[in-house]
Amino acid sequence: MFIKVITVLVLFSSIFVAQPKAIHFKVLQNFLPKSEIPHFVRQKPTGSTQSVMGMTTSFAEVAYNQTPDTANNSNPISVNIKLTDASLYPAMLMSFMMISDFETEDENGYEKTILVKDKYKGILKAESGEYKNLHLSFSVANKFLLEFEAEGTDSFELLQQFINDIDYEKLEIAKPE
Repeated sequence: MFIKVITVLVLFSSIFVAQPKAIHFKVLQNFLPKSEIPHFVRQKPTGSTQSVMGMTTSFAEVAYNQTPDTANNSNPISVNIKLTDASLYPAMLMSFMMISDFETEDENGYEKTILVKDKYKGILKAESGEYKNLHLSFSVANKFLLEFEAEGTDSFELLQQFINDIDYEKLEIAKPE
């Protein structure tokens, strides 16, 4: 009986351990790109912070849409940026730390590892067929997951404008209030 009680306590001990707090989404929104990007309109940022059983998750996101006067009518470009406080999910971020370098390519696009800002290892995936899109995800400070999704283009140079508009040094040291 004693062994069963100890086993149950060990299995559920994570419930009794204080969980790290996530940064509120309104604070995360301050780290999203704010600059005017030529030919794009910045939408109002959104986000969510939720607590369940003492565990908090939080994310903030913003979208940029190509202005109608510069958009190709059949395929306007949109860029979505999402910042997630993933402190409760270290396994999700561990995949970026442990990933080996790779590159694959076919007639529809490519997928490869890249180094963002010469520091953050990430995965870049591009589809360059009839429907072009680009997806970049990488971890910052083993706590945050940044995702950039561009639809209507496979231009990494365009995505770079949004990537460069984030203060990574401040993000690395950000803490919950």
